[in-house]
Amino acid sequence: MKTLTELFNIQAIATQESIDNRNITPDHTFNTWFFDYSGHVNKMDAKMYPIGWSKTADDKEAGIKPIEMSVYVEESGIQLMYWFIYNNLTESSKAKLS
Repeated sequence: MKTLTELFNIQAIATQESIDNRNITPDHTFNTWFFDYSGHVNKMDAKMYPIGWSKTADDKEAGIKPIEMSVYVEESGIQLMYWFIYNNLTESSKAKLS
């Protein structure tokens, strides 16, 4: 069973993946992660854009759609979110977990 600490750790790795990808191609990224947390309802959302995200493009017009997960931060939600992030990380980012 994964813990909340492990979930935050894998989120940090996914966030670093986004930053690293932005440094490679500043105008267009791939594997771009966005996380939201709503503390008043204890809910966490994650979106990952596998084929890219751009601040200048209209994502809907371009057909860019994220892979999304939304959970309540309780035992089952922690497990779902952890494995959602893990399964969508690059292999090099997964290697940082060991």
